[in-house]
Amino acid sequence: MMKTIYKNGMLSQNGQWTKMDFLVEDDLIVKMDSMIQDETSSVVSIDGVHVIPGFFDIHTHGAMGYDFNMASFDEMKIIMKFYLKNGVTSVLPTLLSDDVPTLILQLEKIATLQSEFPQIKGIHLEGPFLAPLYKGAMSEEYLQNASTDLFKKFQEAAKGLITLVTLSPEITGANSLIKYLKAHNVCVSLGHSGASMEETEKAIQNGAESFTHSFNAMKPFDHHHPGIINSLLTNDIYYEMICDGLHLHKDTVNLLVKLKGLSKAILVTDSIMATGAKDGDYFLGKTAISVKNGVSRLKKSSVRAGSTLTPLLALQNFVSYTNTPFEKAIELFSKNPASFLHLFNDIGSLEVSKKANFILLKNSEITSVYLEGIKIF
Repeated sequence: MMKTIYKNGMLSQNGQWTKMDFLVEDDLIVKMDSMIQDETSSVVSIDGVHVIPGFFDIHTHGAMGYDFNMASFDEMKIIMKFYLKNGVTSVLPTLLSDDVPTLILQLEKIATLQSEFPQIKGIHLEGPFLAPLYKGAMSEEYLQNASTDLFKKFQEAAKGLITLVTLSPEITGANSLIKYLKAHNVCVSLGHSGASMEETEKAIQNGAESFTHSFNAMKPFDHHHPGIINSLLTNDIYYEMICDGLHLHKDTVNLLVKLKGLSKAILVTDSIMATGAKDGDYFLGKTAISVKNGVSRLKKSSVRAGSTLTPLLALQNFVSYTNTPFEKAIELFSKNPASFLHLFNDIGSLEVSKKANFILLKNSEITSVYLEGIKIF
């Protein structure tokens, strides 16, 4: 049994900084108080250091020159280690639309990977059940109508690990699949869509609970013909934001926050294989992309293709755009995604009985990362 007291840290709790000690026993936080003394515990002084929950990125495709659609098992390990170094203690590896054999193979790899990397809390399947007109950086040849039978094959390969599916509400079979996913505890997010407001509302009624990378790969707002953007702005469900200053203008981020509030806002990186690597030529799935000055675009069309964000930079950008206090904004990368995926009883905040997943910050830089009580970095 490992017992460690962390003393005099400034902890992020309920949107505020609180100076306190906390006791970690094995992988859990077991006590929090203004002063903790226990002769059987080792002591780590973190006086003057800010402590925040580990980041939870529910939408990320890769890093360090590799992505989950193409990576070998060992290459996936490199991605996961990069995430840990950058404070990601919970993650949904994200697969985009691809041919069925490739998706099945990669799902099997990620399911095996989870035994070594407990920060994998599930898999995000972004496609192939998407609308061609708003495919974004997806390859149209891989897009399909919604199919419960095909999803079952994917879930079997993933050993039940698929916990989030992005789909387009207007495609054939969407609502049948949404109902099935809802009944089997798989969360549904709506995206890559030109759906009408009526189609979107029906999907929400059937169980969809979020919007994927808000405003991006969606039919723009039309005041004569209400569509998916109208539903995004008027429904009190979760919504992703990519805060790189490119996918969303800072004033658009402010608009979203003003209209929808913070409690359902989720920051994501939508990071690609070029994250943490140099500018150059890469792939998003099997699609060729080019990265210049950290901005990734499809080679064929210059369509924006994911981001090279890290969570800390995304969070700092959000704070800069909205003037939200950092200690409150942290919830968009911890509490909110954990709540969305029904995991908040175990992760997403610094509280007694929760996993000891936390980050130490000094001068706005990550100095240490702890995963289930173990110092990783």
